[in-house]
Amino acid sequence: MLRKIMPGGVPSNSMARNLRAARSSIRSRSLINCASRWPGLVRARPSRSSRGRPRPPATPPRALPPTTRRSATSWSSDKKIKLVMVYPMTTGRNFQEILRSIDSLQMTAKHRVATPADWKQGEDVIIAGSVSDDEAKTIYPQGWKAPKPYIRIVPQPK
Repeated sequence: MLRKIMPGGVPSNSMARNLRAARSSIRSRSLINCASRWPGLVRARPSRSSRGRPRPPATPPRALPPTTRRSATSWSSDKKIKLVMVYPMTTGRNFQEILRSIDSLQMTAKHRVATPADWKQGEDVIIAGSVSDDEAKTIYPQGWKAPKPYIRIVPQPK
């Protein structure tokens, strides 16, 4: 599937720390079997926390970094935030889940459907609640399965 997206990274640490992390990532890429070929934005100075307070001063080398969370954000072409996933610092991000979410966002924007939990490409979807039954009959003339009146299941649109 062609997604027409560009992943990128926005770090919250200093430029020197980001460069060290990038070198480390390049060395360990073969160990984790992940090719990171997308751009990373680098800040000249550390960012401020979400409450406007400056981050704590640099910690000793073996201590945990001051960042307490990592997040993945998805913007649409109209520059609106469509998805934010926040993970604890100790939890790795699941890139397959991010791609699944992007696939769902793109399909639901185009076809007025919703995706159920744990949805995967090719599985059935749900007609959006904002679509009336009369509209749904014209959009999906083949009909739908309705286990409940508000859940109308159809095959994934192409």
